[in-house]
Amino acid sequence: MPNYGFTLFSELSPPDAQVDQAIAAEEAGFDFIGISDHFHPWLSRHTDSGFAWSVLGAIAARTARAELITLVTCPFVRYHPAIIAQSAATVQLLSDGRFTDGARSGRRRLRPGQLRPGRAGPHRRVPPLVRRRGPPRAALTDRGLTRRRG
Repeated sequence: MPNYGFTLFSELSPPDAQVDQAIAAEEAGFDFIGISDHFHPWLSRHTDSGFAWSVLGAIAARTARAELITLVTCPFVRYHPAIIAQSAATVQLLSDGRFTDGARSGRRRLRPGQLRPGRAGPHRRVPPLVRRRGPPRAALTDRGLTRRRG
């Protein structure tokens, strides 16, 4: 049986509207909810670009069944892999195991005004992505979650 998902575009709606949309999507019967993770709106007519991980935390707290997934989180250009691992583990716990990390290498070029113009093409970005997938995946398993007291 196919699964059907609903995509939240962080560049099109403010964070509170995205949470409302996610709740409505789950109530309508969608199986999963994806959210774009963009640092900057794509076009001048786009109005927002909220922090996807904060929105996911709010969605995790207000939904109960739908799976949650990030769309194209880039764990070595905008974020350090350890930050993605911590964020993913947090959302995984808040959602009671309904989260999937959609880490990818990102686009070939960023638009003007973004963080790293002229960065390398996929042939240079994908190998580091593969090497760096270990820490986020480990954080989503019982072996990767550590609790320290003291």
